[in-house]
Amino acid sequence: MKKEEKLEIKLNVQKESWKSLWLMARRYGMSPEKMLEQFVADLTCGAGSGGSDERDLAERWYYRSFEMMGEDTFVSYLCSDEDMIEEVMELKGRITKSEQYISEVKKRIETGERIFVHYGKADKKSLIAATWEELGYESREAWDKECEEEIREEKEIVSENEERLKEIWENFQRARASQSATYEEEMKKLDEFLEEYGKSFR
Repeated sequence: MKKEEKLEIKLNVQKESWKSLWLMARRYGMSPEKMLEQFVADLTCGAGSGGSDERDLAERWYYRSFEMMGEDTFVSYLCSDEDMIEEVMELKGRITKSEQYISEVKKRIETGERIFVHYGKADKKSLIAATWEELGYESREAWDKECEEEIREEKEIVSENEERLKEIWENFQRARASQSATYEEEMKKLDEFLEEYGKSFR
């Protein structure tokens, strides 16, 4: 069985609040840290949860305390479903990777750089002097055509992933009628969120 990974976190609380929590915990023979761990387990339905009653009460506290403070944003919508966060992260990653590759191939078309990459450690002078046939192409046009085909394929990947991302966005719009920010604004917030999420949990 895989060992449960644990994180150590730091909390900032008022001294008097910590004193009260310490006394509350000691009343039942536990440390305040252990009490907080138990509460987190109940709130998140995690390992070590006390039971269904405890989970229900923790959930009620959560919504009672924070529901009115919630943001009507795409990020808040994603936070309700961890699998959806992972999917969006994969979509954004594939889009970025393909866009970078498209830029790289366009540069190679302009500079001929791909010839040298393709032939690895071959002598640069001999490559410059070589004919297109010797390099494996019928002509420069054939090489350009191959590069353009790669660009077309990568653009299809970008389009497919953007289409799925917009589908998730449209589901959010239907669920949150009061949402007013634009797609571009929400994508900027999403990028910031995914960067933080990736650093914390990947």
